[in-house]
Amino acid sequence: MKRDTGWYRPTWATLYYTKAIYDFIWRSDEYFADKEILSLKRQIKRFVWELPLFFVVVISLSFLLVWIGWLR
Repeated sequence: MKRDTGWYRPTWATLYYTKAIYDFIWRSDEYFADKEILSLKRQIKRFVWELPLFFVVVISLSFLLVWIGWLR
């Protein structure tokens, strides 16, 4: 808490920061010659696709089980 500078950051800075992160992950094709950065970008992209897919599968499976009659 002592080193947290977020409390005096203006609200527009948060939006700019998230846009910068988004551009770095999705639009940047710059090669940094660092395998950790490339690996991190791949992991974030995979997580962004897998999380919604997981929720869709779980909700669909739940509806299917209710429709079949196993869950009541």
